[in-house]
Parts: sequence; C-alpha cells; structure tokens
Amino acid sequence: KTESLILTSPSVDPSGTLYFMNYESGKSYVSALGADGNLKWRFEAEGRPTISPIAIGPDEAIYFETIVERNPFFDAQKGEYTHLIKYCIYALEPDGSLKWKRYEQRITTTSVKIQKQKPTQNEDKPHMI
Repeated sequence: KTESLILTSPSVDPSGTLYFMNYESGKSYVSALGADGNLKWRFEAEGRPTISPIAIGPDEAIYFETIVERNPFFDAQKGEYTHLIKYCIYALEPDGSLKWKRYEQRITTTSVKIQKQKPTQNEDKPHMI
C-alpha cells in the first residue's frame, strides 16, 4: 500500500514485478512491487515525475524520465507560450540500483488565441478563449 500520488500506469516485467512512479512529500520515486504485492525496492529520483509510462527494456532495465527544470516564457507577438524543459532520463537495474542517467532539454510550445470581448459597461477588455 502506498500513501503517495501515483502518476503513471504500472508496468509489469515477465517475473510479475510491478513498477510505477509516485510523488510523495515533494519527492519522486520509482517503486517495485513483487508478484506477492510486497515492496521490493524504492528509488528516489531527481525532479518531478512525468506521466510517461515506465518502460522495461529487453535487458530488463527500467527506463523513465523526470522533469528537472521548466522555464516558461510568453511571446506576445506570436501568441505562444514556450517551455524549455530539462529532463533527466534514468535506467535502473532490476534490483533498483542506478545503471545510468542523463540530462536532455526539449522545447514545447502552446498557442494562445486572444480576442477582444464584447464591451460591457463601456469597457473593452481582452480575454483568452
């Protein structure tokens, strides 16, 4: 049983071990439950969890990513929010020990359409739709 927020769909390896990412008290973890439902191990990861599922590779390594840093800014001319996001990608051994980790940056963009609202009480205010 866990008292934390589980953010990913679970992944299961051939032995029946269940892996999931959870967030508790401001920390990110990957947890492994044996086929009997008992906790096998728990790994604390840097950053905040993503909703991406945990992957299990052919080498039986457990792969996942966390968000380490997010830097948003708004381009008013384009009407776009852009986020420069720094991720940490992990590979764990089946016993929960760190195999490797690396950092990666990605840019995401969200468009925003702004229109003027019909005047009410002689006001002309913009609003987002």
